[in-house]
Amino acid sequence: MSLATGAPSGATTARPRLARERAPVEQLPPGHVTLARVKTPQGTVAVTLHRIRYLGKVSLCMSESDGGASGQSCATYPLGPKSDLGLGRAPVWWTTYVGVCTSKHFQVISGVVIRSGLTAWLRTPAGLRRMPTATVPSAFHVAGPLLYAIVDRTPATVTLRDAAGKTVYSGTVAPLTGIPTAHCHKGNGSSSTAIGISVISPAGGAVIP
Repeated sequence: MSLATGAPSGATTARPRLARERAPVEQLPPGHVTLARVKTPQGTVAVTLHRIRYLGKVSLCMSESDGGASGQSCATYPLGPKSDLGLGRAPVWWTTYVGVCTSKHFQVISGVVIRSGLTAWLRTPAGLRRMPTATVPSAFHVAGPLLYAIVDRTPATVTLRDAAGKTVYSGTVAPLTGIPTAHCHKGNGSSSTAIGISVISPAGGAVIP
């Protein structure tokens, strides 16, 4: 009879996980670049991009911050169906900042357009308007600009159109219902998040959380 001398199976599975957690994150050029600053009832929200290398893969990260609370979402290159974030074939990758610590709740939605030649439109009860954009530096390797807007009235829908005016992407911004406010103190604070907005299909559309 022989005796096994290896480590318990639980330890062997824990080692790769621990190695991943300890793996260094390398910040890549051009560093953190703030592309937009959006005025909100809770102060200015900055939308920033930066690139990292982690476990041998390069990712683009997008964050929204009010100077205190912030959130971030990262997606590996190439952005699209092969990215680890599950972007599918959507032509834009979104994050959202949620503000619920003022009497009037709002969201700041921002998205990197990953196809060229598209324009974005936001429809709210106030009417239809083209979404503001910011040029994304070429070092970030994306095809289009950054879109951003504050949404404080619903229903609200976002539509992307190609050069011929055809709608290639459409979706509804989810209303802010059931968002926790226990962290709010005397009207300050935020429920800041950087949730990847759901892929919006051209056919039926999905909800932007």
